[in-house]
Amino acid sequence: MSLSALTVRTTGPADYPLLDKFRKDFEKDGVIELPWGYNLPNSVETAISERAGVPIGAVTASKTVLINFMKDPAAKGTDVYSAVLFLERVLTYAAQQIGTTEAYCAIPEHMTEYIDMVRRSGYTDAFPNCVVLKRALCPSTMKTG
Repeated sequence: MSLSALTVRTTGPADYPLLDKFRKDFEKDGVIELPWGYNLPNSVETAISERAGVPIGAVTASKTVLINFMKDPAAKGTDVYSAVLFLERVLTYAAQQIGTTEAYCAIPEHMTEYIDMVRRSGYTDAFPNCVVLKRALCPSTMKTG
């Protein structure tokens, strides 16, 4: 694998037919949904990688919110539901003001009642049959455990 000859550039409307083809070709493995398109000022950016001017692939990224909810184990269920809904709405509203396009809530699969509660709040399954991985983009400042 040689990165030395790879170039990266932003995409524009002239690239969209090729990107649509890449997405169509991937459908046998999974659906790539892009409800805001390939580029949206201050919110969505798509970069394309090329070798010797030949496109290899592209990645689309969007500003997102990831909801991590912590609670008192002794709290009443109705209070928990109210608190998480209220906090999620406040934080996602603030995020929308700076161009954030979507919010994600990661929930352990065994917490089915909580999953149902979050679905009732407007969330849908984002990546069926996929493993969602993360990578920190800034150094950790907090020690846990």
